[in-house]
Amino acid sequence: MAAADAPEREVKDAWFKQQASAQVFEFADYNPVDSSRVNLLAISNKYGIVAIGGQSEFRICRSSKLLSGTTTGQSVPLASGRLCHLSFSCDELLLAACCIENGKLQIFIYDIRVFGKSKSNSSHASVSLESELVDLKWHPAEGGKFGVVLSDGSVSLHEVGGTEPGVRCISSLAAGSGISCICWSPKGKQFVAGKSNGDLQQYNVSCELKKEHKCPVDGGRPVCDVVWISTYEFFAVYCGAEDDDGSPPAVYSLRAANKKPGEETPAWTNFENIYFGFGSGIPHFSFVHIEEWSVLLCVSSRSYEVSVLGKTNGQWERWTLDDTGRAELPLDGDNEQFPIGIALDRTATEGTQVGEKMLPPSPVLMVFSSLGNLCPFSLLTTRADLASINKASEERPSGGPQLQPQSQQQQQQQ
Repeated sequence: MAAADAPEREVKDAWFKQQASAQVFEFADYNPVDSSRVNLLAISNKYGIVAIGGQSEFRICRSSKLLSGTTTGQSVPLASGRLCHLSFSCDELLLAACCIENGKLQIFIYDIRVFGKSKSNSSHASVSLESELVDLKWHPAEGGKFGVVLSDGSVSLHEVGGTEPGVRCISSLAAGSGISCICWSPKGKQFVAGKSNGDLQQYNVSCELKKEHKCPVDGGRPVCDVVWISTYEFFAVYCGAEDDDGSPPAVYSLRAANKKPGEETPAWTNFENIYFGFGSGIPHFSFVHIEEWSVLLCVSSRSYEVSVLGKTNGQWERWTLDDTGRAELPLDGDNEQFPIGIALDRTATEGTQVGEKMLPPSPVLMVFSSLGNLCPFSLLTTRADLASINKASEERPSGGPQLQPQSQQQQQQQ
């Protein structure tokens, strides 16, 4: 299937400005980059909270303090296993912390309203799965639902709380389904699954196949990450097979076939290798979609630079920023560092002085590195059509947790 080449644009009116980095953890005998799928940074913009992961613990910090260089916070130790993933639910009340031990996955769910109210900070629900984590995505509209992709190619959708305590599976696709990543539709009525053969498949919440989009790459290549932009619009990153380290990754966009005049057939666009990473093995890719600006930030765990795609006059383009305006992880002494977590902070309320002009409050791209450093980059723009998307955070709500603590669940089961 032929794909069109993506246009490029030199952008002078948007740029990154690096802020002071700060070390949060030391990974003395552990290299997180060796794990093909790891995400150790998550943010709640609503409540101004950042979760940052170490090897066997994570830390809860205020985003305002982090941006001023203070990395102290509340440490939450994990009983066992290696931490591999952190993410907040869409209502930002629940935090998922995923651990791998002996090839199996343990997902712990924390209610943020109890942090600081007890010494134990124990999780309030958990679920164990029989393979390692590949992807986890929270539902965009229902705070207690999330989807999980495992290394055996399976997908399972889970619900926290509801009519029953704990975590329950509500639907699934069996091992061997070849699923490599997922992303929910903007409203959460369906999810799209990237497959190891390169196809994209749309499913409803009952895991019933609704639509399929064939791989645009001859011979097929695994989908390493996917983002559902709008009803008919997707982005996916394709990488080489596990035994092929020589094939560079490539980003494709898909405008799916629909009933609009001139869009009756699917249209793929090839953005090629936008990462320019290096190293062996299959890296972890991440997308950050800034919907209000029609901007897509693209990150690879094997590349120290953040790539930017933007939409102008209805067309997505590769944006080339000035050399001094790119988001690049700096050297730490003589040591290179690579992303192991990325999040966009929208809580700053003060503008940025640029020359004689005061720009409105800007979002800050936080990048957590393989050396344990948090590296923030302000995303600045002088474009009049890109209004500020920032909003002051709220205080964490009071009241009890949504979930029953593990100790209570175990007592009820005895």
